[in-house]
Amino acid sequence: MRDKMKKWTSLIAGVLACGVMGSLVGCSSSSYSPKKLTGNVAGEAVSNGGFAVEKGDYIYFINGSEDYTASNKLGSVKKGALMRIAKDDLSSGKYEEAQTVVPALFVSQNFNSGIYIYGDYVYFATPSTEKNKDGSVSNSYLNFKRAKIDGSSTEKELKEYFFRLDDNATQYRFVQGTDGTVYCMYADESTLYAYNVTTAKKSVLVSGATSSFYFDETDLASPYVYYTMSVTEGLGNDVQYQEKYNQIYCVSPFDKATVDEKNASYTVSAGYTYSFKDTDESFNKGDYADYPYVNLGELVYDGKGYSTDCPTTQYNHDDSTPATPNGYVYTLQAHRDGGVYFTRTDVNTSSSDGADTSLYYYKKDASVTDWKSIAANAVLANSKVALSTATATTSAVYKIIDGKHVYMYVSENKIVKVTSASDGSEESKFVLVPSATSPTLLSADDTYLYYYSSTSADEKLTANGGFIYRVNYTGSAADYSGLATTDNYKPLQIVDIDFNTSWYKPETFDNVLLYSSAQSFGGVAYNYINAINLQGSGANGEMTYEELKAFNDKFAQVKEDIGEFTTEYARLNKALEYYFRTGETVAFDEFIAEAKEKGYKDHYRYSQYEIDEFTAFTAHTGDYADKYKDENGKYYDNQDYFYSTIGVMKSADAKEIDKVWRTADYIEPLPTEAETENNANKTVWIVIAITVGVLAVATAVIVPIVISNKKKAKLLADREATKVRSRKKIDTTDDKSINVYETEEDTATEEPVEEPVEETVETVEEPVEESVEESVETTEEEKTEE
Repeated sequence: MRDKMKKWTSLIAGVLACGVMGSLVGCSSSSYSPKKLTGNVAGEAVSNGGFAVEKGDYIYFINGSEDYTASNKLGSVKKGALMRIAKDDLSSGKYEEAQTVVPALFVSQNFNSGIYIYGDYVYFATPSTEKNKDGSVSNSYLNFKRAKIDGSSTEKELKEYFFRLDDNATQYRFVQGTDGTVYCMYADESTLYAYNVTTAKKSVLVSGATSSFYFDETDLASPYVYYTMSVTEGLGNDVQYQEKYNQIYCVSPFDKATVDEKNASYTVSAGYTYSFKDTDESFNKGDYADYPYVNLGELVYDGKGYSTDCPTTQYNHDDSTPATPNGYVYTLQAHRDGGVYFTRTDVNTSSSDGADTSLYYYKKDASVTDWKSIAANAVLANSKVALSTATATTSAVYKIIDGKHVYMYVSENKIVKVTSASDGSEESKFVLVPSATSPTLLSADDTYLYYYSSTSADEKLTANGGFIYRVNYTGSAADYSGLATTDNYKPLQIVDIDFNTSWYKPETFDNVLLYSSAQSFGGVAYNYINAINLQGSGANGEMTYEELKAFNDKFAQVKEDIGEFTTEYARLNKALEYYFRTGETVAFDEFIAEAKEKGYKDHYRYSQYEIDEFTAFTAHTGDYADKYKDENGKYYDNQDYFYSTIGVMKSADAKEIDKVWRTADYIEPLPTEAETENNANKTVWIVIAITVGVLAVATAVIVPIVISNKKKAKLLADREATKVRSRKKIDTTDDKSINVYETEEDTATEEPVEEPVEETVETVEEPVEESVEESVETTEEEKTEE
C-alpha cells in the first residue's frame, strides 16, 4: 500500500472537514444510518470463532485490537469495528478496498473466541454502553448480540442484545445446530449455560463441575465441551459421602432434560435419570436446574473402582467391571481437534498404576452407540499420546498423522518432534529446530509448524510482541541432522513482522497471513491488522523455502542498503527509513519546501548529494532505476511490498503516526519561531554579561570591540554553499547563517582565502556604554537577516 501516508493524511483532513461542515454532509449526525453492502456472501462460514472469518467472497475481520474502555458510540467506531475485504482484493494487495460492516466495538477480553457468522448474521460480544448510577459507562460488562453481515442493521437492531454479563473475560462460543438454531454457550465459574437466540431461553447445561469447562481450542465453532464431575453418594440426603474417584463428561447445547416433577427426577438426552427424595422441599422439583445434581452431559470415562468402598450409584451408567479397586482421578489437559487430552491417576497410590503420568486421548465416535465408560479404562492404554506430560504439555502442538499421534514441544530453546506408538512410547524423536530464543509454539498446518520469538533471527532486533517463524516438520530425522540439514527443512523467520501476542492468534486465508501488528511508531504499537502474502508454488499454495528466503533477502537487501548511510549520512539514512516505512516522500518534500520558504539555505540539513540520493532512491532513477525491481516489474523498496495495514485507522492514531515521521528519528522539523527567538535572546544576554564583566574591570577605559564584517562572511558562506561535493562527512549545525558542509577534504583542496585581518575586523573606539548598545543591535540585526 504505497499511498498509505496520503490515505492517512486524507483521513485526517476528512475528519477535520466533518467537524467544520457536519451539518452539510451529515458527519455530526446523532443517529446511525446503516449502509447496505452488496456482493456474494453465500455459503458456509470458514474459520468461525477467531478475529477473521471467511464467508462467500469476503473475509470479515475485527479491525485491530482496541481496549474495551474505548468509546463504543455506534457509527463512530473504527478501531475494533467489523470490516470486510474481498478475497480477490486481499490476494492482490488492494487493502484499501476494505469496507466497514458494523461500526461498533467487537471487543472482549477472551481472545479464544471472537466473531461467528451463521446465515446472514454475525454474532459477537461488545462492551456495554449503559451507564452506572454514578454516570460512568459499564464497559466492563459484555453485551452479546448479532448484526447483519451486509451492514444493513438499523440503530435499533444494533442496540438490542441477547443478554449481558458482568465479566468481559467470560469463556463463550456461538454454535449452530443441525436445524439452524444458534446458541451461545458460556461459562460462569462451575456452571455452563446455553442461550437459544431464537427463543431467548437460557438453559443450564452443567452446574457444580469440578474442573474448568474445556471448549475446543482449534475448532472454535464446536458445540462440545468437556469437564469433570465428582460422585457424591446420598446427594440430597442428610448423610452424604463424596467418592475419591471422578468422571469425565461431554455436553452440548443440544442436550436436553425432561423433568418428572411427581417423582422428583429428570432424564437427560443420553438416557440417564437422576432422582432425589420427593419429600425434600429444598429444591424446585419442576426445574431440573434447581436439583442437587445438574448435569445434562454424556459420560465419557467413569473412574469407579470395584472394591466395596466404591458402591454403585445413580451416577454410574455402566455395569461393566472396573479395572482397578479404588478407582481413578482424571485431570483434563486440553480439548483440541474434537478430542480431549487428559491424565489418569489411580486412587490407590500404592498400586502399580499410582505413578501413572501418561497423557491419554479420547475423541467421540458417532458410530459407537454402546460406549462403556468403565470398561473403557481397561483398554485406555492403547490411547496413549505420551508416557509422560513432562514434554507433552499444554503448550505443545498436537497432530494426528496417518493414525499416529505427533506432538512438538520446546525444550531448552530447541523444538523437538515426537511420533508416538499406540502405547505412548516414542516411535521416533528428533530436533526440528536446534536453537531458538525462548520460542513459543503457535500452530501447525499440514506442512509447517509456526512459532514466535521475541528476538529476530540475526539477534539484532527485539520484538514488541513476537517475530513469527516457520519450519517444515514433515521430514525424517536425517533431514534435520545439523549442518547436513537441507534447505527445505531449515527454520525461517517471516521477514520482521512483529505481531501482538496478547490478542488473537494470526489467521491465514488463501495463504495470506493476517495478524494484529505490534510494530512500533515512535515507541507506540497501535495494533491494527496487517496482511502478508505468502502465496507460492509449494504445498497447499504456500511459499517454498526458496521462495520465502528470496522474499526475506529482498527485504534484507533494502534495509542493508539504507543502513550503509548511517555513519556519514545519518539524516539521509533516517529519511530513507521514513520512505521505507511509508512508501511516501511527503514529510521530506514538505521539509525542503518549508525550509526554502522560511529563508533557510538550499542545503539546510540535507546536502545536495543527500537530496539527489533520496530523490533517485524514491523516484527509481539513476542507480535505482532497476535496483529494487522484482521479476514482475514491481519495486520492493518499501515495506508495503512485504506487509501492510488493511482496514481503516481512527483519526487520532493517524495523526499521532503522522507526527512520528516529523521527528528527529525520521524527518526532523524546522525550529519554531519561538525556538529561534529564544536562541537569539540567549546570544544577546551572553554579550551583555561579558560586557558588564569588562565594565567591572576597566571602568572609563576605551575597549576595542571586534565586529564581524557580515558582508564578507556572507560572501564566504555563499561560496561554500554552492561548491560541488562528493560524499562527505556533514556537520549538522542548524545555524542558518553558517555554512555547515565544509570537510577536511574540502579544506585541503581549496585555495586559501587571503584576507588581511585588518580588512575583516574594525577597531571601534567608543565609550563602553555605546559598545554594549552596538553589540545588542548587531545581534538583532543578524536575527533579522536570517
